[in-house]
Amino acid sequence: MLREADLGLLRASLKADDLDVLLVPAVEAMPVYRHRFILVPDTCGLTTFTSQLFHSNDLTLRTYPGEAASYHGLDTWEAWGWARPFCPAPR
Repeated sequence: MLREADLGLLRASLKADDLDVLLVPAVEAMPVYRHRFILVPDTCGLTTFTSQLFHSNDLTLRTYPGEAASYHGLDTWEAWGWARPFCPAPR
């Protein structure tokens, strides 16, 4: 059986003997995208606010060429070790 899941859950399953083997693909860092902002669709205005904040302070906003589909997507990217998001606290 092949199962895809969060790495933490897979490790716990392996430790509990629910899995016989755990295969994790090796992913190298992409230094060309280091220190880039990953933006989300501008449905709440945060992307516009962030862009305007940088522009109004004559700062360059270096962004990742793609975007996360949602804030939940950023959480997933962080769990995979691809990004370190900082988002406003939920209300």
